[in-house]
Amino acid sequence: MNLIALPVNSANFSAGRDRQNYYWREDVVRSRIIFFFVLAIFLGPDAHSLDREDPFATHEKALVDAIIAGDDEKVSAILTTPYILINRPVTYACSLGQPCGGYTYLGLATRVCDHWITKLLLNAGADPRLANKWGGSAMAMAVTRAANSGQPESGCSFTVKYLIGAGVGPNESMAIDSGFSMKPLQYVAWKGCRMGLAMGSIGMVWTLRESGGDVNIPLGQLPFASAFTPEDSALHMFAAQFTRNCDELAEAFVAKTAVIPVAPDFDKLNGRGARPIDLAATRCKRQPKPDYTYPTDQMMKKVVEIWRSSGSPDPSPNMKFCAWP
Repeated sequence: MNLIALPVNSANFSAGRDRQNYYWREDVVRSRIIFFFVLAIFLGPDAHSLDREDPFATHEKALVDAIIAGDDEKVSAILTTPYILINRPVTYACSLGQPCGGYTYLGLATRVCDHWITKLLLNAGADPRLANKWGGSAMAMAVTRAANSGQPESGCSFTVKYLIGAGVGPNESMAIDSGFSMKPLQYVAWKGCRMGLAMGSIGMVWTLRESGGDVNIPLGQLPFASAFTPEDSALHMFAAQFTRNCDELAEAFVAKTAVIPVAPDFDKLNGRGARPIDLAATRCKRQPKPDYTYPTDQMMKKVVEIWRSSGSPDPSPNMKFCAWP
């Protein structure tokens, strides 16, 4: 059988080869896309893709870290971004003695008495009355920090000053915890003189009193088991617990100056018929008691001198437990 050679059309041959190459290149591209897609699933998203997916979460973490570090410049820069909801409770689980989750940004700043960052957050619209999930307010954070510190806390004084400037009254009840609220001066009177911690509260008491803080307001209903009566004021509470190293704090509580709007009432009676000066007299005991200290004669002389300057009479003789100045 004779074979007949067919003519080859070079144009058709070239077009077929190009089509084959095109399909081959398309398969390669498709395979590479699938490969990198699977690789991305196994490796997980990087920091940049996290930022793109949830910029609020990454900026929240950055702001919390900056507040804890006391980096006011970084805080200021982050607050200019649109990804900070200034009054939203923090969800980032940092470590600052306890988790940050549940606090507000302002609560974190006042908790460490960082007055510069407190001012930045207030200027950015932070609500000074917003409580954390345990009920503690921003004012409570600053006051408890100062009252439980044995070191001078000038930052707490300025922090309280900024909170008052933002509309928080110096005599507003502050939530310390769920079901536990007191006025700032009452809390300081209750805690500030115990265990030698008076130094942390001196400047803050002056700030509160110069802003209208009233040491004469009665406690009212007691939120905890206590020896005090509902009629006891901050002045009664402080006098009843007056101890060593409290002379400067005592002066802040009893001072009567032109810049202090509300003068202390030294003759105000509590539920047991005792005045603050009467309770101070009972602190001048001589007999030792474990784990507690009593005022020295020199300190008591200073306090009595301030009280006598108000015109109030001395305590009755049966209330004096030591040589009265």
